[in-house]
Amino acid sequence: MNRRHKRVLCGMLALFVAVLIVASVSEAAYGQKKILVDLTHAERISMDSMTSPNLDISSNNRIFNWTDWADYMRGEGYAVDVLTEGPITVEKLGDYCVLIIAEPDVTVSGPAYFTTDECTVIKEFVEDGGGLLLMGTQLVGGSSMDEFIADYYTVYHYPEIHNALLENLSVGMRFAEGMMGPDPYDVMADDGIVDHAGGPKGNIWIHEGDKSHPIWDNVTDGKFAYWHGCSINVTDESIVKVATGDDDTYTSVKNMDYSPIVKPSGSYPVAIAATDYGNGWIVAYGDAGCWQGKVECMGGAVFTDPKYHEQELAQNIIEYLAGPIPTGNITVLARISADSNGNFTFSNLTAGSYTVTSVLFSPMGWWTMGSVNTTIVKGELLTDADTWLTTAEEEAVNEILNATVDPSGLVGTSSISGRVLAQTPFGTVPGANATVVIAQTGFFFDTGTPVNPYPCIFGVHNGTFVVTHPVAVERMYTYACTGTGGHSEFVKIWNTTGWDVSATWNGYTGDWHTIVFSEPFTLKAGETYNYTIRTGSYPQIHHIDELDADGGTIRCTKFVDANGKVYNNWIPAIRLEGS
Repeated sequence: MNRRHKRVLCGMLALFVAVLIVASVSEAAYGQKKILVDLTHAERISMDSMTSPNLDISSNNRIFNWTDWADYMRGEGYAVDVLTEGPITVEKLGDYCVLIIAEPDVTVSGPAYFTTDECTVIKEFVEDGGGLLLMGTQLVGGSSMDEFIADYYTVYHYPEIHNALLENLSVGMRFAEGMMGPDPYDVMADDGIVDHAGGPKGNIWIHEGDKSHPIWDNVTDGKFAYWHGCSINVTDESIVKVATGDDDTYTSVKNMDYSPIVKPSGSYPVAIAATDYGNGWIVAYGDAGCWQGKVECMGGAVFTDPKYHEQELAQNIIEYLAGPIPTGNITVLARISADSNGNFTFSNLTAGSYTVTSVLFSPMGWWTMGSVNTTIVKGELLTDADTWLTTAEEEAVNEILNATVDPSGLVGTSSISGRVLAQTPFGTVPGANATVVIAQTGFFFDTGTPVNPYPCIFGVHNGTFVVTHPVAVERMYTYACTGTGGHSEFVKIWNTTGWDVSATWNGYTGDWHTIVFSEPFTLKAGETYNYTIRTGSYPQIHHIDELDADGGTIRCTKFVDANGKVYNNWIPAIRLEGS
């Protein structure tokens, strides 16, 4: 039976969410939920300036830029990574909860099929609770109008690659594929002008399907744009036809005339199909172009334009694929009850990343849940960490209610406050007396700011530090004196094993307080690390030879200022952090 959220059957004032989901608990709720995008099978996708290394672009260099989508999902609390070195293995899937394969195409040797071993790994990944998203679309487009027109006659090979994988998994759905004369097919189209999302008749609105499925939750106006997407053939009655065309939607050969017709009006061609698979889930989505950013020759963006509702749909799909929280013991830092107005506060927190989760039994007779991911720095008083309640599975709720509370207590200087809220047809209401828990999902190493940072001057800092918990690091932030351009221009971190990393400042652009490392790394608890930091302008300084920071201890061995003076009690005010 397919996993579905319980639905609201009447308009009574009750605690349920009708239009907004901020974040929901998944199998990685107390560690960051992680998405892996495959780029090892000639996918026509780019993300964070990375593309598939084996894609043959000798005759066609068109790709979708998914960076906007990746940034959005990261903002929703997910980690999003790409895989650029094959094959897909158990080790490479690691602790990811969702695997995405979008628009796989051709290498110099032909279609980039998955190997038998890769199919086995993917099968076991999904059976064990992972989510698999397969995407493909008929029109990739191009950077000029000429390329767009030429693309109407370009054949892409994602259907046969996806379908070979689906056949190996014995799943009864397939991406529509084939040739009719010289033309590739099929593309979903609609002649009704009210169903056009923009542009030609292949850019249409999808507003039919199984609206009880969670992929439809809170999608504005109950519709989303479909950009020259293909249809999905469903042969197994247990597979949910999540989204379909309406009664006058058809599929046609992909050409400038949209003819001949392949699937007639009244066939309700499928745009999104979903199914349970073991303990996991599989979604087939015939529009990989829905997550692209700005298209130069068209002048607009797709994913970031709110009128197309792609962000809502993307979040719902990933939440569905991430799955419910598994059974097992969960340890949280604290558990409290919200007051009658839904307010809660967690105090004495250390700097780092946190998940706050609330649960409440609805007067309508079902459980509701909501969560939010956030980060705080040393001494920060965060006041807007609101959680929004939506219907939840009882198994997930019990994990929160029965979570073990860490007996070590809270020993930091920061706090997180917010409200438990529910959106109803009659407005927003508080989640009075909801159970709220907090768990730390990532640690920072944060010296914080000194009471008196002066005297301060730029120079070269050397010293050592030790972290008390593993710290995943992507960047280093430098605290600047008020009204100055204080920053770090260079940082190097190393240990006695020969391991070292370094990063260089990019100048006064963007977040110029921050230096970003080229590759993320993890600092091990209890291990001594050396640092060299070259600062500029007027960074804040701790005038002490050893400092207990949030997350560890740091010591100064030598500081040489810009005038050549040497000190042994100047520690830079910095923060090492990850996503």
